[in-house]
Amino acid sequence: MIFGIEKRLIIAPVFVIALCAGCGSKQSVQDVPNRPVEKVTQPVEQEKPKHNPNETGLALVGETPQTSETGATGSASVVTVSGDPGAAIAADPVKFLQDSVARTRDLKSYSCTFIRQERLGMFKTLMPVEVMAAEYRAEPLSVRLTWTDPESEFMQCAYVAGRDDGKVQTLPRKGLLGSKPNVEKYDPSLGVTFGKTRNLITDFGSRRMAERLVDRIEKAKPLGGVKAVYKGEASVGPKNEACYLVELRFPEKDEFPNKLLDLYICKKKLVPIATFMYLPGEPERCEKTLDASYVYAGIEPTAPVTDEHFLIDALERDQKAASAKSKSGHGTSDTAVRATDRSDG
Repeated sequence: MIFGIEKRLIIAPVFVIALCAGCGSKQSVQDVPNRPVEKVTQPVEQEKPKHNPNETGLALVGETPQTSETGATGSASVVTVSGDPGAAIAADPVKFLQDSVARTRDLKSYSCTFIRQERLGMFKTLMPVEVMAAEYRAEPLSVRLTWTDPESEFMQCAYVAGRDDGKVQTLPRKGLLGSKPNVEKYDPSLGVTFGKTRNLITDFGSRRMAERLVDRIEKAKPLGGVKAVYKGEASVGPKNEACYLVELRFPEKDEFPNKLLDLYICKKKLVPIATFMYLPGEPERCEKTLDASYVYAGIEPTAPVTDEHFLIDALERDQKAASAKSKSGHGTSDTAVRATDRSDG
């Protein structure tokens, strides 16, 4: 039952809700090594965290390097990346983040491992970790996600701006009542409408993550501004990517419930690749306070691709088979049309 309504009566919204929220995944926090791991460069005397990181898979900020602070409302000095990026971030973390937005726009097409965990639902429950093989194209905006967990609700989803009236193609892992799953198409806003997801698929990627964070910082200025602290070097993701870590503390009247945010900027590409957002509470960084986390791990640029690349795998195979039959004289245009509505699971 969902809000007292039989699932079958609202099956279409449920598909999109599960797609966006990742409902049904059984991966636990410990199953996926996406949590940040500190690599302290210049440790100072500081109180050790009371929480044991091994209990949840979280690597908490216990010992930290010498830090540099800046207020988002203060005057920003001109920072370049010609020298040491770490020094540039230490000089003004917010300015460096603002500059990094331009670098994210240079990522025209790439693949990565997308790792997501969100607190969702009426009771704001922390959902299981989701891991997806992700493919991205900036223009026109295109995204394809393939879930790696064999127990996840969905196998794959694909989106191209302007295609299918802006709808997302989705392929559930199982069909209704044990039937073969079919490719479905839904408005991406349904998940948000039903309060089961935090972000639309159109907000996917390092670029939108950086842009939205900069926008949040700007909106916080009249509320007292953001306190940004450079915490030194750290690593994040399954392969422990080397990053620069920036801690952002938002004012109490900020519109979002999480007030503490850890931002990971990739040392290699100098773009944001991960955020961990925490609700007020003690200890500050633990599973109890984690509000959401997003990791774009192992971003690798790819060669330019076409719209056909951003299709559900099963749908793409059906279309190619239908096209081959049509060319060989063994199919009709009706066959090709029917093939787009079919999936081999």
